[in-house]
Amino acid sequence: EARRMGLDAGDFIIRQRLIQKLEFLADTQADIPKKAAALMSDWYETHREEYRQPAEVSFTHIYFATKPDANADVKKEAEDALQALNSDPSVSTNGATAGLGNRFLYHKFYQRKSQADIAAHFGEDFASAVFELLINEAWQGPLASRHGYHLVRVVNKTDAIIPALGDVREKVLFDLKLSLTEAARQEHAERLRKKYTVIYDQ
Repeated sequence: EARRMGLDAGDFIIRQRLIQKLEFLADTQADIPKKAAALMSDWYETHREEYRQPAEVSFTHIYFATKPDANADVKKEAEDALQALNSDPSVSTNGATAGLGNRFLYHKFYQRKSQADIAAHFGEDFASAVFELLINEAWQGPLASRHGYHLVRVVNKTDAIIPALGDVREKVLFDLKLSLTEAARQEHAERLRKKYTVIYDQ
């Protein structure tokens, strides 16, 4: 196999090293799946925090863009719209078609997004504030973002969780195999270092 790959270069020592490498790979590929299956539960308990799923929020928003006119009170415009929306249920259910707000650069509805996801579109302050809002049919805000102001209606929120092993089994197994492979590779390299003497040119 090493010769087929054209890696022997006619040198006996190199050929022997390649044979050892191929034998190591073959042994590793055969052994690691068995080890991973046996160790998975214990390994997951040790690394549970790495699989923590962040808190998520689902919400819709109406955007009020910051205007070039320094005298324009965008926040007041958003506050007036909030009062109108919450005082008339028929308008509140479909604020976007009531002529309120401006077109937003990204999305109107965000479903099951983490704080990091939201911060990427709105900025850190907005992302932090939206998680403080209550799940409510009423509109809330206005919240400031790096784009302007937003009226927000929160549809759902979920807390951060550490999932059960059964829910992330494939990812855990993949990560464990990588860890075992790297450990075996380092162990193999250490055995070779002990077996050979390295001589440096003066």
